Amino acid sequence: MLAIWGLALASQAAAAGEEGTGLVEKAAAANKAKDAHALKAVLANVPAEGAAGANTALSGPLAVSLAQSLRVFKSDRDLRMEIVDALGKLRTKRAKSALKRIALRRKVKDPQEQELQARALLALGKFQEPGLIEGIGKQAKTRSLVVATADYRCFASYEGASGRVRKRVAEFLMKRMELEYPAYSNSNGKWISAEKRQRWRAVSSAIVRSLQAVTGQETINDIGTWREWWRENKASRRAWSDKNRGTRDEKR
Repeated sequence: MLAIWGLALASQAAAAGEEGTGLVEKAAAANKAKDAHALKAVLANVPAEGAAGANTALSGPLAVSLAQSLRVFKSDRDLRMEIVDALGKLRTKRAKSALKRIALRRKVKDPQEQELQARALLALGKFQEPGLIEGIGKQAKTRSLVVATADYRCFASYEGASGRVRKRVAEFLMKRMELEYPAYSNSNGKWISAEKRQRWRAVSSAIVRSLQAVTGQETINDIGTWREWWRENKASRRAWSDKNRGTRDEKR
């Protein structure tokens, strides 16, 4: 079965040139032989994000092969992490589908699988796809701090998205910030929930970093100032202008 798979991938990659076809063939061969060392050599040669060749015709077939690798090497945690990182570089529909199958799983209890899920969320965020905002956002509700933190962190990758999309992300993050923030007791001033306080400490920096990225407000760190900024700028056209992105100086 894997041999047939490999031949099909090699055929699909023909248009990518000799180097691209070689990567796809080597990935298929590594899967067939269950050779982790050989697959690592393939992963080392996946073009970096933004580099020449990163989005060539080889990306689709290679993404299919790497998705197969996730199943072939399912017991090799470190290798699967590397595969997920490589899929994040390919930026194709097939790579995105493979990452979604990992990142958007629900009720993952195994700690190692949670780490893989967190890695997949970070890779998936790089696609900056508006249609993924809701699906990714749902993962923030998990009890796993590893997954929740990665979920919030991945939205920082939407920094380069359109103003409309960045506003959607900011609105989601503001809502989650209010839900995550552990309220004080009115009677004695102590935290109502020690567990919620611990969670806030874990996720707050990720929420703030992503808010800073999508709004351009890199100096705001506390929840009170974010509330004020959001109240004054959520309806501002200038705040979400693509033209002003990266140089915004809205009301503070």
